[in-house]
Amino acid sequence: MFHLLHANVVPSFAGIDVMRFVPFLLIFVVFYFLLFKPQNDKMKKQKQMQESLVVGDQILTNSGFLGKISKLVDDQEVLLEIADGVKVRCLKQVIVEKRGK
Repeated sequence: MFHLLHANVVPSFAGIDVMRFVPFLLIFVVFYFLLFKPQNDKMKKQKQMQESLVVGDQILTNSGFLGKISKLVDDQEVLLEIADGVKVRCLKQVIVEKRGK
């Protein structure tokens, strides 16, 4: 008689209670929209900026150097003038901001 009172009203598939996974699914969705998606968008924007660099652009590197691009060496490197007559080669990956011309 008591087994009728404990009827399972939550659907289950192969003995797995579906409602147990809803909180985990909600947490995953929240993490995706609050953490993963903004980070991916930021990385795409950063990559587009690095690909659009041209000679004469004023840039900022992740180590804090301000400089002007004097030559594009190849797809991954630039020649950066950080002072009068002082030029260094650096990777495009270290460029974090374009400050104009």
